[in-house]
Amino acid sequence: MSLEKYKVISIDPSYRRTGVFTDFAVGTPFLFREGYYSSLVKDKLGPLEFSNLVQVAMFIRDSFVSIYGGVRYRNAVMEYPPPRGSMSPALFALDTLILEELIKISDCIYLVPCNAIKSFLKNQNSKTDIVNFVKGKNKCWGLNHDEASAVVLYEVVLAKLRGEYSGIIYKLKNGNYERL
Repeated sequence: MSLEKYKVISIDPSYRRTGVFTDFAVGTPFLFREGYYSSLVKDKLGPLEFSNLVQVAMFIRDSFVSIYGGVRYRNAVMEYPPPRGSMSPALFALDTLILEELIKISDCIYLVPCNAIKSFLKNQNSKTDIVNFVKGKNKCWGLNHDEASAVVLYEVVLAKLRGEYSGIIYKLKNGNYERL
């Protein structure tokens, strides 16, 4: 089984700049400009602090849904945070909200660990490396690191399904959860 080249959404969730990539059959990938989230979060909700993380996470989720919620996706790809770290609990809260929405709009969801990009790119994982990898494959324009990360997450899943990537990825489909 492989990911189809249309009706795919890939997301790298973040409180500062969430990267989203979609690939539709009609052609050009649409890349969500995340300065949109960053400026609105700062302007509407104040600085990102523990006291307002849930409010910010719900705002990001709602913004995501308002842009992407009207389409049914065959496959979704999402990065999940490390189990430990200063922002891990907050990122799991954000990821959970987004995952709940992906379950509603996607037939199949692939969950990719945060270290997969580093592994997939053979430790060439600086922001510049990630952007250059995507620009080299897709000849994209004005891409930022977060958008490029969403594209690479999609490429990681494609490589896994072709047997070219040995890292762990989880698949959620029809209520079943399996390790690939």
